[in-house]
Amino acid sequence: ICPDAGFETRPSSPLTLTWLNSVSTSFLIPIEISETENSGVFPPKPGKSIKSFILFSCHYYRLTLKLLYHKAKETFLHILILGGGGREHSIAWAIKQNPKCAKLTCSPGNAGIAKIANCIEININDGNIVKSWCQDNNVDLVIIGPEEPLSCGVSDILNNAGILTFGPSLEASKLESSKLFTKEICFLCEAPTAKYKHFKNQEPAIGFIQNKNYPLVIKADGLASGKGVVIASTPSEATNALKDMFGGHYGDAGAEVVIEEFMDGEEVSLFVLCDGENIVSLG
Repeated sequence: ICPDAGFETRPSSPLTLTWLNSVSTSFLIPIEISETENSGVFPPKPGKSIKSFILFSCHYYRLTLKLLYHKAKETFLHILILGGGGREHSIAWAIKQNPKCAKLTCSPGNAGIAKIANCIEININDGNIVKSWCQDNNVDLVIIGPEEPLSCGVSDILNNAGILTFGPSLEASKLESSKLFTKEICFLCEAPTAKYKHFKNQEPAIGFIQNKNYPLVIKADGLASGKGVVIASTPSEATNALKDMFGGHYGDAGAEVVIEEFMDGEEVSLFVLCDGENIVSLG
């Protein structure tokens, strides 16, 4: 019986332990030295009691510090958000509410984000630059908001470096960065989608739009910041749209073009999280 410990037990050492409970952590810490050995119940071993206590204490405190370090590393995170739009502001605001977020950084951020996070200037489309900054600043988690860094393979570089990253791979992000790729995926998995035609050159595309039912939807294949889609009501409008796209109005995004039939109706978006095997719907 060990009354000093607060409960009935037969201690294996002279060090009494107790539980420290908090909202987010539970681990053992020493609170006092038990006098059990000196109470006569367990006679001390001559010449070894003090030495054993010192060795045990050093070992135990070292173990406790390790537990504290790993617990803190798991619990308190330095999170980096890439992007500077309204979407990233919403993500930053939500993450800031989480007690596990000890430090929040955003690049490039904006005036609103700067009120709740530290904003920095780095080239977010260069995965090696982002990786180096994360390693130098002990970043635990990176959240990629915009499509462009994803299309540059930033998530792949970070994941390969062992940096936890929220964002699809370069291959998976083609669903967003290439209209043609998305159409091909829809075709392969038999997902209903508008009929389409893909073109790499202007003249065949202009020839295709003659004598078609209008309106037609003309899309720059690549990323164009949400501006690479034209709903053409006449052959003249379609021709002008094609000339703009192939003429470099949308940069490299218009190097290839997808022409779709126009579909009238409501549009619904379904947001899901996927790890490659499992899918969780967000609504």
